[in-house]
Amino acid sequence: MSATATARALSPSANKERAWTSIRFLSDPSEIEAEWKAFEQHAVATLHQSYRWISAWVRSAAPASGEQPLIAVARDTSGEIAFILPFARVRRFGMSFLSWLSQDQSAYNIGLYRRDVIDRLDADHLHAIFAEIRKAHPEICGALLTSQPLEWEGHRNPIATLPFFERERCYSVPLRTSADALYAQRLSSDKRQDLRRQWRRLSETSAVAVDVTRTPEERQAAVHTFFQQKTTRVAAEGRQNLIDDPRIVTFYLELARSGGLELAALQAEGRPVATINGIAFKDRFYHLNGSIAETPLRRWSLGQLLIHDLIGRACARGLHHWDFGPGDGQHKEYWHPEALTTIDTFLAFKGRAYAVHAWMSTAKKLREELRARPGIWKALKKGRAALRRNSGPRTPNAL
Repeated sequence: MSATATARALSPSANKERAWTSIRFLSDPSEIEAEWKAFEQHAVATLHQSYRWISAWVRSAAPASGEQPLIAVARDTSGEIAFILPFARVRRFGMSFLSWLSQDQSAYNIGLYRRDVIDRLDADHLHAIFAEIRKAHPEICGALLTSQPLEWEGHRNPIATLPFFERERCYSVPLRTSADALYAQRLSSDKRQDLRRQWRRLSETSAVAVDVTRTPEERQAAVHTFFQQKTTRVAAEGRQNLIDDPRIVTFYLELARSGGLELAALQAEGRPVATINGIAFKDRFYHLNGSIAETPLRRWSLGQLLIHDLIGRACARGLHHWDFGPGDGQHKEYWHPEALTTIDTFLAFKGRAYAVHAWMSTAKKLREELRARPGIWKALKKGRAALRRNSGPRTPNAL
């Protein structure tokens, strides 16, 4: 697919009048905490732009990740917020670039936009915004913006009016008010019967229950359980542990402390044998991660049983979506989820960044061509996995 052609097709013949009259750049989201929290409730936004997510990241992990917050807050003539773009300055390829805050830990980077503003923004407006950023911070050479939804809540992502490359898809299950109706709609009869059988067999081994954490202390203890189980499992499989990173552990603990992170565990044999963590934001539950203990009980599909229970609870809470996030997986395929397209955007503003832009664009095009050849792509993925098993842990880029 031609990124340029796609971007042109999505560009609206928009009114060129700006929807904002001023842009202010913040390094600390707490400066507008009350406004941000009120704005996000009605804005087009995802969990990853919520005040809770961004503030926790800035407090706990941004410095160690080499991210300097550069949060653009635009206002209209009445002083009302038009949009918030939680950017960061990062060091890549020996140069300063613009990225999203917590970009590598977020499935959906899009910013927060007022609903009467988002559809008015086009490529010219985006270039004007970047010009304002460059004026305030001339050292920034370009932008590396990844993991962005092509659309959200029925609105086209303004960034998609610029050239982009498609990346892996994310998956979401539309929920219903009745869990039983959802199970019948989304799961095959064989799968429903299989889950009932597995739960019965598991219950024959010991008392079984699903526990949801209630207090900050319970949540933080559950975070440690999750990381311990995940680390043990990855080591047993001989894979590189990409999640046991002090920055990520600290971030999860901060989310647990602040009350945002929800953690649930499937209890059997008197201990948690599977965990799932995530956050509810607006009408969507964002399934962030999960773990399974090293136990013979694994044969009863512990993770699938826990997901089945929690999706039912999400229906009862009146949530509208269970968001599995990026990547494929059998535990997702069972639910026949909807696919959400995400995109990457690379921009060069000056100097050597043009060479980086050309190199990354070429690499992205080559990746797309290889993905179109399943046999070659599968072999490359196996080779990459082997290299990861034999390499050391990743280290963050320092600014």
